[in-house]
Amino acid sequence: MIAQPPPQDNEKNITELTIAPDGRIFVFGTSRAILEVLEALQPRDEKLQCLLKQVRRLESSPASLQKRSGS
Repeated sequence: MIAQPPPQDNEKNITELTIAPDGRIFVFGTSRAILEVLEALQPRDEKLQCLLKQVRRLESSPASLQKRSGS
């Protein structure tokens, strides 16, 4: 039996959340999934809403669709 090498660390999949004593949440290295979790908390944060709109717009643009398909 051949031992498999450990999986490579992929820092693209790392998100760091810091919750301040006053309840503010600081997010570093965020992804769409984390933004959607934060949106579900309904924080009334305009910056979060802008980030989500931008991510969704990029994902639906023709250029991003070509990148995903490998073209």
